[in-house]
Amino acid sequence: MKKIILIFIVAFVSALTGVTCAAENIPVMPDSSVVQEKADLTLLQMKQKHELELENLNSKKMQTALIPVVAIVFVFGVPAIVLLLIVLLTLRYRLKIQKDRCSVIEKAIESGRELPDSFFEEPSSKKPLYIKKRLSTAFTLIALGVGILFFGLIAENKYIWAFSAIPILIGLGQLFVYKIEEKSRIEEQFSKGQYIDE
Repeated sequence: MKKIILIFIVAFVSALTGVTCAAENIPVMPDSSVVQEKADLTLLQMKQKHELELENLNSKKMQTALIPVVAIVFVFGVPAIVLLLIVLLTLRYRLKIQKDRCSVIEKAIESGRELPDSFFEEPSSKKPLYIKKRLSTAFTLIALGVGILFFGLIAENKYIWAFSAIPILIGLGQLFVYKIEEKSRIEEQFSKGQYIDE
């Protein structure tokens, strides 16, 4: 009987230790509030990561969108500003010359002196020089347009062909104006009787 009780105690103890070992292997169900907090934390981390990726993507988009804008400003804006400055400086210079002429006329009137007629006329030496400059500009523009046209033919680009028409037409216009001015200048010299073939 002692043996049976001893076997029963050993079996009971071993059964208890087995149950506790099995209980240790069984996962304990966590509380639902802990699970909810972990899920919220994971969701918050994912949301922050997504917002960070969106910010990076938006900054990259802004950088890529800014490059063409800067390029357009530099390609078209800088030449326009330079051209505007040249026009303003030229107008300022002409205005200064005109003011100087007016001040000379005022001083002559105040002192009672008469100015020669040549003071009021444009110097005849400037006219042929200006006309020759117009002819030079016309040929330069036509040559530039033809050069661009040949480049367009080599590159097989119809937009370059179209662009070449601009300097060619401006040059032809300059040439046309040169011919008209030259004809009127020759007629004027014939009427004055001072035509000299240059």
